[in-house]
Amino acid sequence: RRSNVSPKPSFAYADTFSTPNDKGNKDYLVACAFSHVHMQKNGELQLFGISASNPFFRSFMEKYGIKAHVFKHGKYKNAPNIFTETQYTREHRQNTQNLVDQLDENERDIIVNDRNFRGFDPMVWKMIRKHGTFTGLQSKKLGLVDHLPPLDPLENLLKANKDDETKTFMKEKWGNETDIDKFQAVKKISFADYKSILAKREKLELRNWKINSKLKKLADRSSAFESLLAVLGFPAPIYNIRQEEFCEAKQEEEKIAIIHVEGSINDAVARKTVASLRKIKDDPKVKAVVLRIETPGGSVVSSETILQECKDLPQPIVCSMANVCASGGYYIATGCNRIFALPTTITGSIGVFAVKFDFTGLAKKYGISVDHITSGPHAATYNPFHPLNKLVKMNLSQNVDRTYEHFKSLVAESRGLEMNEVESLAQGRVWTGREAKENGLVDELGGLERAIDFAQRNYTKGEAEVERWPKTENTLEHVKKLMETTKGGMLESLKLIANMLQNDVLNSRKPAILNEYDATKHLVQTILENPKCAETFHSGNVLLIMDESSALSHHVLESYEQLI
Repeated sequence: RRSNVSPKPSFAYADTFSTPNDKGNKDYLVACAFSHVHMQKNGELQLFGISASNPFFRSFMEKYGIKAHVFKHGKYKNAPNIFTETQYTREHRQNTQNLVDQLDENERDIIVNDRNFRGFDPMVWKMIRKHGTFTGLQSKKLGLVDHLPPLDPLENLLKANKDDETKTFMKEKWGNETDIDKFQAVKKISFADYKSILAKREKLELRNWKINSKLKKLADRSSAFESLLAVLGFPAPIYNIRQEEFCEAKQEEEKIAIIHVEGSINDAVARKTVASLRKIKDDPKVKAVVLRIETPGGSVVSSETILQECKDLPQPIVCSMANVCASGGYYIATGCNRIFALPTTITGSIGVFAVKFDFTGLAKKYGISVDHITSGPHAATYNPFHPLNKLVKMNLSQNVDRTYEHFKSLVAESRGLEMNEVESLAQGRVWTGREAKENGLVDELGGLERAIDFAQRNYTKGEAEVERWPKTENTLEHVKKLMETTKGGMLESLKLIANMLQNDVLNSRKPAILNEYDATKHLVQTILENPKCAETFHSGNVLLIMDESSALSHHVLESYEQLI
């Protein structure tokens, strides 16, 4: 909550805190981080609690003749239960109930701390959960909200700061339904616009440092040039950088790379992550890596691929767990030097399972028969129309057992635990971040910013540039990349124009906002209008049988395909 560490007041407003789609009332939890919480006077506040639901398909699958053969290690590895059970097993219920209780307790702590409640014990919280819906007046009386305005007060708050007369009028109009005296702003900006401004500011700062580097190289080659820069007001070594911004860490261009591992871990995710790690490995400016993991798990092979690449990285790695970092996500985290998690992060799930589906019963119901010719007893292991035999069953069981033991050994080595200690924490059981901190599976509680701060303090001089990976490639960069792979008259012209266009965009004082179509259209139009390219670029092979814009777009795509 920023208001606890900053004198700046913060205002939140909602028409109501009772929407069916807001399970657990996340909107209200966010509002609690603000110093002034407003709710429309006829709004409602619902603190019903947290729930978890699981569908079970066993009866459905039996009805249609589908079997799921599950091989797992860990009695709490409950993901495949949806195929094999009709309701929660004892372990599944125990694990899920613990998660619900932990998340509920965390929600209570957030409200108690952010709303500065005293004497708000578990009994009071239980009564709130039991009560149901709170009206606006009840919410204010309990201190759950601060103000009950008839409508969003933002526009009136902005007007109140124009002059004293208007402020006096607004105070009379609003009374105690907002805090006009503490509201200092005179204009508003959307979060998207504010984020865009910060991004442009950061981009401009990085560009200034690149210019600084080029000026330094030129000045090193010529003392006359260095003297000229000084006369023009750009003395060495700061050149174009303001004195207060100039520091040794920036001059050395230290970097912290943030790599995002998101979604189910599969081959595509592994390839993308490994590609980023390999590029970072060869960059001496990158002093540390923050691995931001948001995944429930996935392929063991893909997880192992990412883990081994992490271990081969010369730079230290700090793991930042997002909302979910379990199973394969934790598998990868074992290769990090420090692990951060949110109090509510769902992590752990140290266990392994495999499922082989058998659709032979389904096929038989519909008069379909499938015959097999194989060169060995394991050849049809993953064929859903081949029934499970003893050798396949034994092999799959051994694979799961071996992978589980390896997973536990990774955890033991990473966390400095004995194998029997890991076994007590493993078995597929999931933990909240707070619990994981208590049992030694993570090092510290905190979000991405805290992980970055840790990397800055421990692995850099404190002012390293933060860059995100994998980097996105815009249209102009893509065109340049294509040009670099080929030679020839037209291609050289295209390369020239691509560079010209990119320089125009970068040097423009006005922000250039180009989508994919506009960028390629601009590129081709520049080529067609440039006399230097007249001899090398021909478009006689295009028949315009559509509107001009569509034909131009089609021609661009056709040209790209030929280049590739």
